[in-house]
Amino acid sequence: MFAAGEGNQSVASDRTGLNQSAWRRSSRCVTEHHCVEVASATDVIALRNSRHPADVLLLPGSVWRNLISGVKAGVFERSAAARG
Repeated sequence: MFAAGEGNQSVASDRTGLNQSAWRRSSRCVTEHHCVEVASATDVIALRNSRHPADVLLLPGSVWRNLISGVKAGVFERSAAARG
């Protein structure tokens, strides 16, 4: 299960030390400004919205792994009843 954990922080991208080429986005992203981008930094995973690239969320690697495991397991899927 995903647990946010302590140590998550949002920082300006120029303070992360990540260069432009380090960012990756899904091949399913069809527009320039509606994508989540991911980059790997020392001991953390950085996430940002391509529409607001200056704002970066840094997650400890363990939190990122828990998030990905939860997505793959369907933890965040809404039930058919909830979709209405």
